[in-house]
Parts: sequence; structure tokens; C-alpha cells
Amino acid sequence: MRGQHWNEVYRAHPSDAVSWYQDEPALSLRLLDAAGLEPTTRVIDVGGGDSRLVDALVTRRLTHIAVLDISGAALARARARLGQASSHVTWIEADVTDAAWQIDPVDIWHDRAVFHFLIDSDDRARYVARARATIVASGALVIGTFAQWCRFRLEQG
Repeated sequence: MRGQHWNEVYRAHPSDAVSWYQDEPALSLRLLDAAGLEPTTRVIDVGGGDSRLVDALVTRRLTHIAVLDISGAALARARARLGQASSHVTWIEADVTDAAWQIDPVDIWHDRAVFHFLIDSDDRARYVARARATIVASGALVIGTFAQWCRFRLEQG
């Protein structure tokens, strides 16, 4: 159901016609840099779909980039935009709260567009569990919401 909604949003609106569009993800990049981003850093961009963050990470020649989004339409846009460079990215079409998707551990979990939409406490709990299970012990969690951006060191539960 959520996936269908977001696919419709991305099919109905061009990239720059949505309120969350950023031509350059400057703040996210600053936060990722502060979290220790290097070319070998393993990063997942949760809800990254059609975001330009993946473009910037590819330009920086990161070797381990994953983008997870519930919308296949958003992911398809990003792949098309990146062209051949999209082959350097792991694309995951899934609901972050679903236990079915898998990825190797990451150093940084980035989310600029998902957590604030999770209004159900069970969804938030599943999100946190997935983040804890996915981020290495010395890793970082970077979450952006409509409120203040925060950088957290993920504490082992």
C-alpha cells in the first residue's frame, strides 16, 4: 500500500516538483563527512529513491553504496539519471520496516525522507531494529526530519 502511494507520487511529478527536492544535498554530505565518510565507507541511503545524494556519492567514487526505497519508480529514475554509473550501486526496492530485505553491514545509515513518515510505533520499532542490525558497532546513523537534523552514534541495544 505504501509502495503504491509513492510510485504514484513519482509517476505524477517530475523530480524537482516535489517539496523535498534538493538539487545538491549539501547538508547530507556535510553530515556524512562529519560521520567519517571515505571512499571505502559502506553507506545505505534509506528512502533515497530519486534523491541526488547517490549521484554525489558516485562522483566521490564510493565503492559500497546502497539505496533503499519503497518506490520502484523513484529508483528507476535515479538509475536512468546515473546511466552506466548506476551499476556501482546496490538498489533495494523495499519497505525499510519489512524484514525481507537484506544487505551486508554498513558504516553509515542515511535517511532524509523516511523516519518522519513512520507514525505507527510498531513501524518505528521495526525501523530501529533494522538500523541496529545493519549498522556496524562503530557506525553512524544520520537521520533528517522536518525538524532539526541530528547525527547520532548508534548505541548497541
